[in-house]
Amino acid sequence: LKKIDGIIFGEDPQQGYVEGNMFYHPQLRFQFPVPSGWQLNNTPSQVQMFTEKQDAVILFSMASEVSPSAAANAFITNSNATVKQSEPTRVNSLQAHQVVSDLTTDQGVISVSSYFIQKDNKIFIFHGYTGQPQFASYLSSFNQTMGQFKTLTDSRKINVTPEKLDIKMTQRQGTLKSALQQFGVPDDKMEMLAIMNGLQLSDTVPANTLIKVVVK
Repeated sequence: LKKIDGIIFGEDPQQGYVEGNMFYHPQLRFQFPVPSGWQLNNTPSQVQMFTEKQDAVILFSMASEVSPSAAANAFITNSNATVKQSEPTRVNSLQAHQVVSDLTTDQGVISVSSYFIQKDNKIFIFHGYTGQPQFASYLSSFNQTMGQFKTLTDSRKINVTPEKLDIKMTQRQGTLKSALQQFGVPDDKMEMLAIMNGLQLSDTVPANTLIKVVVK
């Protein structure tokens, strides 16, 4: 147990987190809104956002190209997209390129709204896509997320710390629940920590027992 004392528990917010329908990435210093009611999955390679029905998706990632237009052209070429619109633009003062296109897939034709945005020396990519019949109804959600990408400057959102495991030693015999209460564990975390420790909250824990708790 002492070997895992202090390790990060759960996701590291420095690698991205959602708060109040806004996705923040403290390490790369950017933020963008998440459409209301959509689910988000943050992976090391991309951020995935999708509706409950999974009939519309927004993918966010980084490109290896050196400019928004180069990234846009690479996408068009590699995907064999049928371009409906392609033009340079700006997103909150950042240089960008916007593309609207159709892609032919095994499931049929999908319509895609894409933004390629330069921030510092990096190119960030948004692709919002859905079936052709639904594209018009989802376009405002796509544009709201992509068009509100901006630099993160709020120190309160940047200076966030992850939760960590903290190995505590009980001072006296008692129930696991009483020990967790002694260590300041809130009621809504009790069941989770009981499972983490392989015990029931009502189980007796001897004095000088090491147990796992989670702290900021």
